[in-house]
Amino acid sequence: MKIVLVGLTCFVLGVVVFFSYSRYQSLQKENAVLKQEMKIQQEPTTTASSPANAIKAETVTPEVNGTGQIEGTLGYPSSGIPPLEVYAINTQKDEVFIIETKQNQTEFIFPGLPVGIYHIVAYTLDGGLSGGYSKAVECGLTVECTDHSLVDVEVKAGAVTQDVQVKDWYAPEGTFPKKP
Repeated sequence: MKIVLVGLTCFVLGVVVFFSYSRYQSLQKENAVLKQEMKIQQEPTTTASSPANAIKAETVTPEVNGTGQIEGTLGYPSSGIPPLEVYAINTQKDEVFIIETKQNQTEFIFPGLPVGIYHIVAYTLDGGLSGGYSKAVECGLTVECTDHSLVDVEVKAGAVTQDVQVKDWYAPEGTFPKKP
């Protein structure tokens, strides 16, 4: 009798593992498709602005016009991420590039940025809160990480700068620039 129960238990566990693994594989495929769709939908509207005016920047292949790209992730200190305006602020010129994200969007892309050094800062749509890619993020965002200065993000011609993490929403007020 024990042999029958052990055999039956093993069979049931095998069936459960098989179906769980099959479901896992199908979810992985769905996730890959959704990520691809998100990148297609995300094609952001990038705007270059100076204090006097704003113009729409062309999204072109980096190799064609000596531009590069910044790709990164967003975080927010709550269970979800609100819609945000993410700014790439050129530290060498009076240029600001803006993309708007949707509710719970976790990734962003700035295509076609002129070569230069940028600071990346996100603002809630009401401008009440700001978060940035800071040295505290690079440190691990722990209590010991007290340097909230923005990280210089270099854009090189024809290159993609990745792993820019806009997750520091803990900096003291006034640390990050006011919303342009």
